[in-house]
Parts: sequence; structure tokens; C-alpha cells
Amino acid sequence: MKQNRHPKLWLVAGVLALLSTSLWIPQAPWIEDALTGLPAPGYTLHMPLLHLLFAPVLGPLFFFSRADAPLTLILWLLLWLCLALLAAHMVKARCSGLPPGGAILQGLAKGIYWLPVAFILVVAVLLIFLFSPFPGATIVPAAEEVVLVDFHSHSYHSHDGLLSPLRQLRWHKRNGFDAFFLTEHNTHRMTLELVAAQRAGQLESEPLLLAGEEYSGSNHLLLLGLTRDFTSKDYPDAAAIDSAHAQGGVALVAHWFAPQRNTRPLAEYAAMGVDGFEIANQAEGIFYPERYTRPLREAAAAKGLLLTGASDYHGYGPACLAWNALHLPGWRRLDPEARSRAILDLLRSRDQSRLQVLLYRDRRPIAPGLTWVAPFITLLDYFRSISAAEALSWLVWMALLALWGRFAPSIPERLRIPLSIQEEMAVAGAAAAAVTLLFGLWMLGQVPFLSGENRIFLKDGLWLSGTGILLFLYCIYLLKKLIKIQIF
Repeated sequence: MKQNRHPKLWLVAGVLALLSTSLWIPQAPWIEDALTGLPAPGYTLHMPLLHLLFAPVLGPLFFFSRADAPLTLILWLLLWLCLALLAAHMVKARCSGLPPGGAILQGLAKGIYWLPVAFILVVAVLLIFLFSPFPGATIVPAAEEVVLVDFHSHSYHSHDGLLSPLRQLRWHKRNGFDAFFLTEHNTHRMTLELVAAQRAGQLESEPLLLAGEEYSGSNHLLLLGLTRDFTSKDYPDAAAIDSAHAQGGVALVAHWFAPQRNTRPLAEYAAMGVDGFEIANQAEGIFYPERYTRPLREAAAAKGLLLTGASDYHGYGPACLAWNALHLPGWRRLDPEARSRAILDLLRSRDQSRLQVLLYRDRRPIAPGLTWVAPFITLLDYFRSISAAEALSWLVWMALLALWGRFAPSIPERLRIPLSIQEEMAVAGAAAAAVTLLFGLWMLGQVPFLSGENRIFLKDGLWLSGTGILLFLYCIYLLKKLIKIQIF
């Protein structure tokens, strides 16, 4: 039987109520100085036109991806979606006249039947979002002398990176960076070749690419400004730091504030000659407990060391949350080599007054005891954070959908494919499974080229391919049962 396609009034009312929260409990995004915890003056937020045009799709995806623990949030979201699906089938069974006990059993049976479809739809949407170069909100400094730099990033030449170096360069460009260090794990030979290629005009000239390495010792150390290759395997921490200094570079302690990372007292790193510590790292989350960041501030102040931030970007999604703003008058008029020296001179001088750590903020932290309702809080926070232009985009798309619902029945029958909601879900699930399979096959196809460098492509490629095949066949089976035709 054909389903009613008109929007439900309660759903429209719910979206309108959520949109109104941007007026009566607004929480506009802001740029925060990570060292003070206060809004940083002199910076404005820029929202790309594409983001505004498709705000109902891109807005929630970006907002969820900027969560403190996006994976945990997605798992809770999946759980709630599953519960909602089961509840919907129970209500439907009860409305058909079944007694409460029978309605619960039938609802569970039918709901579980469709859980794999809901799962693969979420996975496919996430994969498309993670690997697509969607433009997100970024920051624009008011002063020309401010240079935005990232000290920590990885391509797929690291064991856990997903992007090529060229896509890393373009991601940094989309997010407003003037320069960035590529810091592969325990190697920088390839990075030195890329730097030489950019200087020779064989790569895009902006943003400026600089060579670094993330060395794994007692903790992870960022060795920045490297100019020649060396094998750091089995180096003690002090030797790795000395090697960076011998090349005119600097050494920073990466993400010490993460509980699993602070394995050595800060004073010991200071004694070995490090130049500073990361106090913010996008890959480790956007909120950091004061009990971990306070020792960093105290140690840096006592020893005259720098505090820096980092995206630590590995290719997971298009959003950026952290920048380093370096005050370098005249930097844009310099040639690439002079620009590189200017950045390293500032780092070597350890002049914190000329380096701000900036964080993109669009919400307050969720209390640990409320993690289980984080999807609902996050959704409310999203609508609280949207601008008037984004709200207008929502209203326009809602109006277009309403018009479609009104005029769709007038489309000639020969131009329509009459499908039930269940059949549409099965078709969408099959398409999502095919997308997942293609991503898995693409990742497996990269394995021979990244042998000995990358582990994540093989691991994720296998489970994505396997999941895609199994759920594609499952969705075809559902379609076969629903439309009762012989497919095979």
C-alpha cells in the first residue's frame, strides 16, 4: 500500500521549536585562547557558502564531528536509533490490535529485522562525510601579521593516517592555514622529498609545507624543522631532541595531557631540552581536564617553554578545531625559505607572547554522567549555535520538501516508482552497503603501495568490505521478500 508522503505536523513543529532555540537560548560559536580559556579578540568566523546552502545536512554532520569524543557520541546515537526503531515497531503492532505482550514481541522481531539496515545507513553517511572535502567553518585573522600554523599532522605514510600528503595540504588550505608541519610517525624521509618538490614548484605553493616527525619514545615528541634524514628507531628521548636541535629545529612534547601519555614528569623533559608542550590537540578531544593542563602551564612558565596546539590531523573528517596564531610581521612578503626560518626562529625563541593557541568552540562540555543522553544534548546545542543564515537555509529546505509533498502526487504514474517505506529502506540500505564495500575495496587497493608504512588501510579495508558484502546481500534478501519477485 502506498504510504503518505506528506510531512508530519509534529515533526515540522519539532524542527521549528529547535530552530527557535537559536533565538531564546543562543550559543554562537567563538574562538578561544587555549591558554586563558577566554574568547580571543581579533578573529572572525567564516562560513563557506556551500555550508550555508546545505545547512540541514552539513551543519549537524560537522557539529557532531566536532564533539569531544565523536566515536562515543556515534555509538550512543546508534543505540538510540536502534531503540527508536524497536519502539516504533512495537507501537505499530499495538495499534494493529495486538495485546501489549504480543505487540512487544512482534515489535522486537520486526525491529531487529531492520537494525542492520539502520546500521549500514549510518556507516555510509559517516564514510562519505569523512572522506569528502566539505568546507567547514574556519577563522580569519583581522591582522595581516598573524600567520596560522599547524605543528602536527599525518598522511597515509604514517601507520594510522588516511590521506595522501596532497590531500593533507588541501585540507590545511581549506581550513585557513598558512603553513603546516607534516609529522609522520618515526620517519621524515618522504616529507623532505615533498618539501623539496614544493620548493621546486611541483606542488601547490600554499600553504607552506615544513618537515617534521612524531618520534615515539617515553612519550611522543614532535621534531620540527628537520632538514636531513636520520633513523630515529630506538633513539632515547634526549638523542631525538638533540638531533632536532642539531638541524636548527625544535622539539615539543605531544599530547602529554592525555591520561595514557603522561608517563614521565614534565621536569624531566624540560631537563632534556624540549622547547615546549602541546596544551591542545584536536585528535585527543576538545575539552581537557584542568588537572592535566595546569601542570603544563606551570612547567612552561617555570622553565620558559612554549605551549602550542595541534590538529594532529589524520584524515578523520573535514573539520578543524585548533590553530596556532604566530605574530610574524612581513611574513607574507618573504620567500618560502625565509618564511620557514621565521617560523622556526619564533619557536626557538620560545616567545609565548607571539604565539596564541586558538580553539574553535561551539558548545560547553557535557557532564560525564550525562554521556548516555549526549546525542540529544548535542542536537540541542547544534540548533542553539546556528546563525540566522543557517536557520534560513533550514526553513527554505523545509518549504521545498513541503512543496514536493504537495505536488508529488500529480507526477504521472509512469514516471513514478511506487515503493513502500520498507522497500525504500531496503533499497537505501543496499546502496549504503555498496558505498561501504567500495570504500573498503579502495582501502585494500592502497595496501600494496603503503606496505610497511600503514596498517589502518588493511584493517579497516577488510571489515568495511566484509560488512558491505554481507549487508548488501541482506538488503537484497529483504527486497526479495518485500516485492515477492524472483531476483536470482
